[in-house]
Amino acid sequence: MIESIRQTVAACRELCDDVEFVAGDATRSESDFLGKAVEAAVSAGATTVTLCDTAGTMLPSEFAEFIRRQYSAIPCLSEVTLGVCCANTIAMADACAMMAIAEGAGQIRAAAYTISEASLSTVTRILTAKADSLNACIGVKATQLSRIISQIDWLCHTGKSQPATTESEQDDDVFLTAHDTEEAVSAATVRLGYDLSDEDAQKVYAAFRQIADKKEKVTFKELDAIVASSAMQVPSTYKLDTYVITSGNTISATAHIKLVKNGTPVEGVYIGDGSIDAAFQAIEKITGCHYELDDFQLQAVTEGREAMGQTVVKLRAGNKVYSGRGISTDIVGAGIQAYLSALNKIVYEEEIE
Repeated sequence: MIESIRQTVAACRELCDDVEFVAGDATRSESDFLGKAVEAAVSAGATTVTLCDTAGTMLPSEFAEFIRRQYSAIPCLSEVTLGVCCANTIAMADACAMMAIAEGAGQIRAAAYTISEASLSTVTRILTAKADSLNACIGVKATQLSRIISQIDWLCHTGKSQPATTESEQDDDVFLTAHDTEEAVSAATVRLGYDLSDEDAQKVYAAFRQIADKKEKVTFKELDAIVASSAMQVPSTYKLDTYVITSGNTISATAHIKLVKNGTPVEGVYIGDGSIDAAFQAIEKITGCHYELDDFQLQAVTEGREAMGQTVVKLRAGNKVYSGRGISTDIVGAGIQAYLSALNKIVYEEEIE
């Protein structure tokens, strides 16, 4: 078996540089054999070694001790990426995966729709909130991932298959009504990636009821706009003065934006990949701050050639999502207003802290 492992991994390594060796049921394997199997795989060229708790009966402390023991007994593990796969037999898969990361694991196997593995949604939330404590980093867009997971969960529960359905159409299929409680609305804002204070949650619910009382349903995209316009209204540190956008099919999009910061004019110019990108990059250049653009939404709120466009911009700073809303007949202007609205909320909160 050891020789078979060596030959198989070597054959795979001839085809690609990234080879993963998965040790199934590793937690119940004889330690000497497990060590020899891993050493054979690594010596043959494996770059990732995944150890599986297939039985899923370990407590987090026991799994952490297992990982420490393997690092000590198999020195070559320190030369490759250590992955873990934990079954959720006793509902400990998420906690065991986190303990493995704390002990040096660099890869987790998780599932969007969990049956017997760690939950991708839970693992992402934990890593986003406790990355520093775990000496880890997370590079995914948590809000976008949360939406995708929600859609997968909905499809799995309903049994419907909609391969051609767009994200916006799926968002419209998930909605709230006037009969939903404040707790239900708060839970929906969490699914959208927000972490609202009690005061903001009450403001959002009050605004939601005003709209829900007038229409049959409120979609999650509309709830996004409600949060952007109702939650955490703050003084404007940055105000838009003027903006000039030049773009075309033969020139790069350029944005020249002038803001007023606490009464002082500040301006910047940036060449970007499109008008919106150039405008947002120019604002970043002016403020000297970069925040992850978690989401950008655009929709018409009136009809006709002079229709008003509404934009919602969501920025991520640390572990929180801040949203802003802008309305204008010019979609670039609406986007700039929304970006500044979200930015002012971040600046205000950072100044308080």
